[in-house]
Amino acid sequence: MIRIASRRHLLVLLLIPYACVAAVASFYFSGHHEGIILAYLLTILWICLADRPLEKSDIPSVFFRAIGRIRGADDMMTMESGRIITLTVVLLLIPSLYWSSSSIICDVQNPYSTGRTLSNFIISNNFQHARWISVWSHGTINGAERSAVDDTRSYSGNAITANPYLATNLLSCTYQGRSYLTHEFPTTAQADQEIAKCASLGEPEFVIGGSGAYFIKRLGFSTWNYTPYAVATATTPWKDQETFSMTMILIRNDVYRKLDLPSASS
Repeated sequence: MIRIASRRHLLVLLLIPYACVAAVASFYFSGHHEGIILAYLLTILWICLADRPLEKSDIPSVFFRAIGRIRGADDMMTMESGRIITLTVVLLLIPSLYWSSSSIICDVQNPYSTGRTLSNFIISNNFQHARWISVWSHGTINGAERSAVDDTRSYSGNAITANPYLATNLLSCTYQGRSYLTHEFPTTAQADQEIAKCASLGEPEFVIGGSGAYFIKRLGFSTWNYTPYAVATATTPWKDQETFSMTMILIRNDVYRKLDLPSASS
């Protein structure tokens, strides 16, 4: 890519945005962001080819010499060599095409996200105005260098994906009333203050997140006052495999007794 951009005097267009993306990725990057890099490189390639079509001199000669040794031919741009290259590319793409097709079929046949199912449960039972809270992120940072911390501004993905189907923000006790992740990590003092404020509002009717025992106790409430319930199961494709995850909520017992719902084990 550097060679192609350089020969068209577009190297700055390639490197400056890439440097900015790399700087951001150095402190915030996940596996699902890899597609952004691919899309960026394809965009630069598109711009370069719009300036001048791809030429033989754009490809390092080492590739042609390697193919020449395999074929034992001097002219590497013959029709037969082109067919070999095309066939090789097609063979390399077949696994990706198969994985993509499998994932598309899985997404069509199964709900990728349980947000709609959760919102339907809320609307059909008229729970829009009940008090809902979400479990927050709880874990360690930098291994053993820091003890377990509470990221009270990181909520359950199921709650976030259910929000667009509702007229108002579903969650209580969110940072500045937001319905999305701000990626603003709180200090320990800020987290303690936000937890204390949430606890002062009393026991919520619902807690989104099946492993809520720590969070209920952290708020000063009793886990015995809640019953776990599985709202839906999400199917997530990975290549030609499928993984399943359940959307669990905790329902306060006095609310649960009014509903005709089967119990779920925690």
